[in-house]
Amino acid sequence: MSIALLLSNSLRSWHVTGGDISLEYYVFQLTKSLSYWSSAQFNDPYNTCLSITLLPTILSNFLNTSNEYIYKAIFPIIFSFSAISLYLILKKYLKDVLSFLSILFLIIQLPFLLWITAIARQEIALFFFSLFLLAMFSSNYKLKTKEILFIIFGFSIVVSHYSTIYITLFLLSLSFIINYFIKKSIFKWDKHKQGNKKKTIKTRMNDSQYFVPGRIILILLLFTFCWYSVFTQT
Repeated sequence: MSIALLLSNSLRSWHVTGGDISLEYYVFQLTKSLSYWSSAQFNDPYNTCLSITLLPTILSNFLNTSNEYIYKAIFPIIFSFSAISLYLILKKYLKDVLSFLSILFLIIQLPFLLWITAIARQEIALFFFSLFLLAMFSSNYKLKTKEILFIIFGFSIVVSHYSTIYITLFLLSLSFIINYFIKKSIFKWDKHKQGNKKKTIKTRMNDSQYFVPGRIILILLLFTFCWYSVFTQT
C-alpha cells in the first residue's frame, strides 16, 4: 500500500518534480558525470548528502536504468519499507489490527502522499532512522550487537541528511537525560524504601535496554561535527 501511494505521486510525470529534488538531481548528475564525489566540487549542503550523490550513482551504474527513475521509483520503494519497520515496533505494544491501523494513518497523511517523494535525501535518511528505532526497541539483540547497529544506522543518517541527524541527536540526548534523572530518582526511592542496594542496581540495569548508551550518542555527535564542519565545511 505504501509503495502504491508513493509511486502514484512520483510517477505522475515523465521527469522529476518538486522543489528540492531539482537540486538533488543536479548533485547526482555532477557526481555521476565526474565518476567521483567530492565536497569541494560544489560547496552546498546538498552535496554533503551521500544519499543523493554517491548512492544514486551506484544504483544507476548497477541497475543500468534511467537516472531520473532512481529518484522517481527506486527511492520511493526503499522508503516504503520504513512502514514495515514502524509496524514491527508497534506490534510490541499493540495488537496486529491496531498496529496496521496506525501505519495506515501514517501513510495517508499529506506529507507521505505528496511531499516525501520530492525530497529524496530525506527518504533515505528516514528509512535509516526507522531501522535505528527498530534496533533500539528490539529485544532480540545483545547490547554489543545493538551498539554496532546504532553506529551503522546512525552514521548512515549523518551522511544522508543534515536536518534528520540534528533532530535525531536532539531526541536521543533529551531522552537520555530524562531517563537518567528518572532512574536516579527511582534508585534513591528504592534505596530509601527497601534499603537493598543490589536489587535496585539490577533493576536500573534492566530498565536501560531500550535506550541508546551515552557513549554512542557522543560518537554520533562527534561524527556529525566532523562530517559537516571539518570534512565538508558546510
